Amino acid sequence: MKEKNSYAKSICILVLGIVSFVFLCLLAKKYSLPFLQEIDTRIL
Repeated sequence: MKEKNSYAKSICILVLGIVSFVFLCLLAKKYSLPFLQEIDTRIL
């Protein structure tokens, strides 16, 4: 039972991570603000 619960928890974390990454990509594409581009160029 413990292995099954651990597996389900791992899958849940993976799905949450993928959804969060996709959401972040969509936000970054929609809100391409000049100050964000300036921060990116300074970091690089």
